Amino acid sequence: MSSALSNPFVLILIGTVAVAAVGMYLLYFFDRAFIKKRISKIDFIILLFIFVLPAYTSINANISFDQSIIDGVFSTWAKHISLLLVVIYQFFIRAKRVSVKSVYFVVLCMAWVTMLSKVYLTLTLNPATLVDTDMVGYNPAKGGYVFRFDATVEQVAVIFYFTSFIITKRWYHLLGFGAFLSYMLFVDKGRIDIMSLFVVMGFSMIRNLSAINFVRTSLILGTLATVGIVVVYQFAPDQIIVLRNMLGNFVLTVVGVDTGENSASSRFIQFGIVFNHFIKHPEQMIFGVGILQRETMSLMFGHLYLSDIGIVGLFFTFGIVGVIILYSLFIYALRMMWSIRYYKQDLYYKLTESIMVLLFVSSFFNGAFIWAPGGFLTFLLFLHTFTLMEKSYVHRLSLQS
Repeated sequence: MSSALSNPFVLILIGTVAVAAVGMYLLYFFDRAFIKKRISKIDFIILLFIFVLPAYTSINANISFDQSIIDGVFSTWAKHISLLLVVIYQFFIRAKRVSVKSVYFVVLCMAWVTMLSKVYLTLTLNPATLVDTDMVGYNPAKGGYVFRFDATVEQVAVIFYFTSFIITKRWYHLLGFGAFLSYMLFVDKGRIDIMSLFVVMGFSMIRNLSAINFVRTSLILGTLATVGIVVVYQFAPDQIIVLRNMLGNFVLTVVGVDTGENSASSRFIQFGIVFNHFIKHPEQMIFGVGILQRETMSLMFGHLYLSDIGIVGLFFTFGIVGVIILYSLFIYALRMMWSIRYYKQDLYYKLTESIMVLLFVSSFFNGAFIWAPGGFLTFLLFLHTFTLMEKSYVHRLSLQS
């Protein structure tokens, strides 16, 4: 990846696309603000991520470490490249060229393609041969060398099929759910993602099922899970042992038990780096230290990877003020959920609601809703779209009455 980014043609292409997307959004915002004179909250939130956060973190990095503000802005924009997709979604959804349903369909198709591709790579390529790249990591609890694939679309697919089965009771949704959950458990092995998915599955069942149906569905899922584990154990017992150790170590680490696992130990070391820095510089706790260039981060703090330490990494970067502002976006999402009445039974609304819960839970462990905000803002945009649809429906009812 780093070699690709050193290619001038790639940099020019990325810069051109970024400038075009931001320019399009500014034109759109100008039209909304000065011609139509109707600016939505989602417009302000996207502007927050495109302009305010880069300025906020760059100024703090300049104050804390004398880093150039321009360097800080470019470092932040590089992390927020996923915002380009949100800008494109917003254009098409507002123009009614695409619907929330159609976007989910595209994401689901992508999930099948990427999952099958990753399974093929895992079966045909030895990850140990790529150990010197960012694609591969080593963790004995996960069975040794494993690929580090992004699993965002696969997580969406798990929630899609699970929620669809809960609501429609159609068995083919259960097959899709089983396929993607198996991928997460035995191929991807991302423990934060897996545990977050379990939380969301529980939320979805509580949210959408009566007490009797909850018990019935739990028995069905428990039986199928038991059968699946027995079958896998018969043909690949090592996979079950790895799964047990992997999830067991995660639970023990969360409750504060030292398992001796390197990945857990490294996180505790990184926690110590952050806390020691704030002990020496308590004034930086208010606004954070900002986003530093990779070279500066490595020189000042060594092996400190902010996405590995979740909300602590957010606290380090944005400080108390920034974290409060960023997590208030989930409060805004919750307020939108409370405002939905008619569309509350819509399958795609329920999917969006569950995915927002997933993003909230996982944020404490990886902070991904900030480091790669495209997904979070996409589903926030979906919630906003449902509120507009709700208002339109209420307006039509009032005209009919």
